[in-house]
Order: sequence, then structure tokens, then C-alpha cells
Amino acid sequence: PLPQLKQNFARIYRKDGAKDKAIIFSDGKKLYYYFATDNFTNEHFYKHRYLLVKKPNPGAFSGAKNVLVDVDGNPVLTWDNYPFTGTYNDQAVVVGKKKGSDIIYGLINTKGETILKPKYDKIGQFDENGIAAFEYKGKTGFLSDQGKIIQAEKQFDGITSFGFLNNGLIYFKGDRGNGMMTYEGKILFTDDDRYRYSFTDFGLILRKDKSSKKETLLDRTGKVLTDEYSSISTRKYGFQIKSDQMKGVLNKAGEVIFPATYQNVDYVSVGYFIIIKDNLKSLTDLSGKQMLKKSYKDI
Repeated sequence: PLPQLKQNFARIYRKDGAKDKAIIFSDGKKLYYYFATDNFTNEHFYKHRYLLVKKPNPGAFSGAKNVLVDVDGNPVLTWDNYPFTGTYNDQAVVVGKKKGSDIIYGLINTKGETILKPKYDKIGQFDENGIAAFEYKGKTGFLSDQGKIIQAEKQFDGITSFGFLNNGLIYFKGDRGNGMMTYEGKILFTDDDRYRYSFTDFGLILRKDKSSKKETLLDRTGKVLTDEYSSISTRKYGFQIKSDQMKGVLNKAGEVIFPATYQNVDYVSVGYFIIIKDNLKSLTDLSGKQMLKKSYKDI
């Protein structure tokens, strides 16, 4: 068994060498289900209300092929009219059917209502905002879990793949480099001869100068938020910065808590920093406020 979920009655099991996992709901009786996707993880129910299962145990749900259950194991939705299923979230399920030798995909909601009739060649994973990429006749677009087309299908020249980021941005890889764009297809940043762009956990853009190797934080409009540093690393509290081997701290908005003038800055898990300057240690809170009246050789 893997670690327990947030509900005491559910555990996940996988037989040695088996492809599928089984979940057991034991609220006085035991029901066994097999997960529809191999990438199901123990964290699923921390983020989602429902679980899509296939091939449930004999007698459960009258033998329906596809079942959406809640965290208690209760059936929310069953259907057999679409033999193929794809990704899903708490609002919609990607479903498919045969068209000739191909499979075409659409969306149903958690009431079983068709909100996008199957016609798409592929519908990808929903991101945290309920947006997914789709492919249709060799072109790519973006749709919502409400069935709304955010960006109609188009040919994104030179772009080979997409990946979703938080804060409503899409990361793409292309023949001419990587970059970021909005759901509506507006390209915000593209790698060029001078800069390379990447995304941080807090919605800011990290820009690296290919020549000097210096790094800077930008907001999504391209506004420069920070000075240049030899490195900017994401941390739980924000960012650690380095300049000429000296360290400092930025908060999640890119604002300076400690300039890069310290020998070291250690984050203490209970919510403090221990900063070292001139070989003396000081204790501060997360805003940089000193918690002690003086510095010490050791804390």
C-alpha cells in the first residue's frame, strides 16, 4: 500500500508487476476499482473531487464501462455511449469514438451532457485553469473545460510542442527556440540570440543573458523587476540571489528582502532566516526584521 489519502477509508494498491492499480473504499464494505490512467498518484484527491475508473468489480454500477466516482466511492456518472476516454478534471471528461480507422475526441461534463461533439484528433491534459490544447487537422488550438474555444485551431509556425504553466501562460518549444505565450496565442517571450527565458514557481519570468550568464526577473509584460545577478534560484520563500559569491533573498514578488551582500542566508523551516555577515550570525523573520538585538558567532 502507498500512503493513505486524506480520507481514512481509501488506500491505493498495486500488485507486483501489475500494470493497473486498485483502490479500495471500505466504508463498511469493500469495492475494488481499477484506475483508468497509469499516471494516477496519491495526490489526486487533494486536488480533485472525482476519479475516473474503468472495469469496476463485477456487479458494481450494473457493469458500466466508464464510471466517475467521488472520494467516497459513490458513482457520480456512468456512460457507455463513448467507448474511449482521455483526460479529465472536476468539470469535464475527454471522450472519444471511432470514425473510420481513427478516434475523434470531444467533451462531456460531469452530468453526462456533451459540451463539445467529438471531432478533434487529440485533446491534452487540463491545466490548473481548466485549459487544454487540442489538435485538429494538423493545427493546434486551446479550449476550456466548459467547452469554450479559447484559441481556434491555427498553424503555429515553427512550434513543435506546448506545455502549460501557472498564471495563464503556455511554454512552447520550437525550431527557432523556446518561449511563452498566452492562451489566446499571443507570444510574450521568445528565446533569441541574447536571452533565454524560463518560468518560475511564482509567476515571474527568469531571463538569462547568454553572454554574461547574468539573470534577471521580469513580470509577464516584460517589465524588469530586479537587478542582474550571477544566479537567481527558486526557493520555498521566494528567491535566493547570488552576486560575486555573496548571497541575498528576494520575496515571491521579486522584491529585495536581503541584498546580495551576505556570506550566507539560511532558511529555517519554522519561518526564520539566519544571515551571516562578517562571520557573525543574525536571526530575522521572513520580512527581514531582526529578531535579536545583536549578532552572534553561532546560533
